[in-house]
Amino acid sequence: MPVFRIMAVYFYIGNEGLSILENLHALNVPIPKGIAKYIEQLSKEEDVQNYSQSSNEK
Repeated sequence: MPVFRIMAVYFYIGNEGLSILENLHALNVPIPKGIAKYIEQLSKEEDVQNYSQSSNEK
């Protein structure tokens, strides 16, 4: 069963790594353009999801 443990560890490492990259991007730290575009796309999708959830609650 260590396969699931390893998968969970990789998931959390990836999640924290993405969070660190998002914070660095917010602080205007230079990061590669491809990663910056990906982060911007993720934040736009997150904004759309937050907007749709808030409008559904009304």
